[in-house]
Amino acid sequence: MESLASDNPELHNHALLYLYFLVFFRRSEAEQVQLRQLIRSQTHDKEVENIIMTGAEALIQQGEKRGEIQAKREFLLKLLNLRIGAVPDRVIQRISRIRSHSRLDTLLEQLATAEKIDDIEW
Repeated sequence: MESLASDNPELHNHALLYLYFLVFFRRSEAEQVQLRQLIRSQTHDKEVENIIMTGAEALIQQGEKRGEIQAKREFLLKLLNLRIGAVPDRVIQRISRIRSHSRLDTLLEQLATAEKIDDIEW
């Protein structure tokens, strides 16, 4: 890597970014911290550092959003079960495919006043 840095800095930066994303997607969380630090120590290029940080932040935010959506799905299913009773498999499958916060919020609002499952606009 050192000779690549002096011979071809652009290729060196591309290699570092490639390594970074391999670490992020292929290594356990326990290994990631040390490996990311090692990769960062190999560049002094602010653009590469910014890309690494931006990429990591974007992936973290994406994970958080997925977690929030999953939590809303689980909450919706629990409420359905409490308010309506046993939830049919077709409804569980529909809910599991929802990827929108606003759609889940709408369903939760409808569930607040629903007396039966057919009162909800699926």
